[in-house]
Amino acid sequence: MGMNVYVDSIRSRDANGDYVTDSSGKPGLNTILGENADDVKERHNRSNNVITATWPGNDTFSVSWTQAENVRRYRILVTGGADGDHVRVVEDAVNEAQAESWLTENLNNTSADNEYLTVYTSTPDANGTFIPHWSEWQELSKATTDLSLSRLDFLASAASTFAITIEAE
Repeated sequence: MGMNVYVDSIRSRDANGDYVTDSSGKPGLNTILGENADDVKERHNRSNNVITATWPGNDTFSVSWTQAENVRRYRILVTGGADGDHVRVVEDAVNEAQAESWLTENLNNTSADNEYLTVYTSTPDANGTFIPHWSEWQELSKATTDLSLSRLDFLASAASTFAITIEAE
């Protein structure tokens, strides 16, 4: 007895996330068989190696993406500083002044939400070599299809210079 199996996960999607069809209205198939079309992403990675604990008063501690790059998730690797140091991160501040106000918020704020994510540095091993410690993936809402990540800003917990690597898709 034969059985028809339809695999929705290999259907191609256009830039808007809609399924692609051919001229007859049949679903277009992704040429990368076996992979979920939602998992096939273009990477738009960034890095910044001058982050410190002193706010610069400009966009030096920022990285950005265009809306056309459609960044929907990211993760961060922080290197530099000492074990236990960290970097604060804020998403999509309107400008440098807003990023500064969110990043310099008092850590002992008992009545308001903190707008930032904390990412800790890599941990050195017994030989003093840093072991990479990526943050968890930060997913942006898929409910809003017309907006994507446009900016991340950073502020370090110590006076050392920190290097930030962002993997973004």
